[in-house]
Amino acid sequence: MAGLLVVSLVAVLPVVLIWHRWWLIAFGAGVAPVAFRRTERSLALQLAAVAGLTLTAPVAWYVATGLLNWPAWRLWLVNALYFIGRVFYVKMHITAASQRNGSRLRLGALTLAYHGVLAGVAASWWPVGLAFVPGIIHAVIGTARLTTVLKIKQIAWTEAAVSVVFGVSFVVVMRFFR
Repeated sequence: MAGLLVVSLVAVLPVVLIWHRWWLIAFGAGVAPVAFRRTERSLALQLAAVAGLTLTAPVAWYVATGLLNWPAWRLWLVNALYFIGRVFYVKMHITAASQRNGSRLRLGALTLAYHGVLAGVAASWWPVGLAFVPGIIHAVIGTARLTTVLKIKQIAWTEAAVSVVFGVSFVVVMRFFR
């Protein structure tokens, strides 16, 4: 743990001292207590972890531009909204495998509800919302095909692929539809 802290400080100090990115200190102080906690499995802590991890987007923007403006926070919001949906989706599969009973609709209710709200956000946030469409479609199809067999490698690879599609979609939307 101490080694990780030393490596982090060595990496960050030049950026702070040479390029005057002082807000990195605030981000680090805010995230450090969460980063060094034991991993928890509750939904609330997983969602908080996603919100914290996606703060890397505005931090990267800040390091690159020196600005903490709307584009930086839009990066965070888009990533947080997308990856929170992935937490619900994976949890749905784990719950289905552990309970081994129940309808797909009941097991997927939270996933479908979240992605329904996300679809509303996507529709109202043109053109940024287009980036959410692959994840929404994947969640609906995954809920319809839900089984009690947990294929964790398949879920992991599929999530990675859908996340890459999301990332590429977001870049394309921001590049060509601003």
